[in-house]
Amino acid sequence: MTIDLTINERNIDSDFQRIAFDLMNHWILKVQSKAYRITEIEFYFKSDSHNDKYIHGHKLQMEKERWYFHGSGVDITFGTNRSYGSILIRAIYDYTNDSYIYGPLNCVTELFSNIDFVYETNISFGLVNAEPPDFEIEKPISAPRVGLNPQKDKENFDAFYRYLIMPKKRHAEKSKIAQGMKQQKYLEEQIKEIWG
Repeated sequence: MTIDLTINERNIDSDFQRIAFDLMNHWILKVQSKAYRITEIEFYFKSDSHNDKYIHGHKLQMEKERWYFHGSGVDITFGTNRSYGSILIRAIYDYTNDSYIYGPLNCVTELFSNIDFVYETNISFGLVNAEPPDFEIEKPISAPRVGLNPQKDKENFDAFYRYLIMPKKRHAEKSKIAQGMKQQKYLEEQIKEIWG
């Protein structure tokens, strides 16, 4: 079983929502013996009909189901030979130790801390199916991505391409998330209940 990373360019938002739900609720990121739940991600996608200027444009982003390590963190790729696609991992949760790791570079540091020695070549690193009841199913909240320069792309800089669960944990720009929820027709009571 794999994640369906197919994007219908006429319905990008619903495909991002579907992928985020699946990734955050049905998959575990396993590194050696440690298991993590992915709790915040950002989508980056560029094609002929969707010009997201924030994507790096690296050749790995034109492939599917690859790890793309870069200066800002690690991505899961979902591109094709005609499009660039990447999912930046912004936060993870070590549910065996009740430890929450926030920030793309902190995630990379945490993940690689599980590899003990530089001479170790038998390394396990990848996504595995979550087994119920590994964790509670949550509907991801969509919000604008973090830290983008609005001058670079006025159309996409505040697009709701960031998805998060576990909202009571640390997340950057919570006021923007709450504003975005209002724009998406969440009721005031729902927002208060989610944020506490």
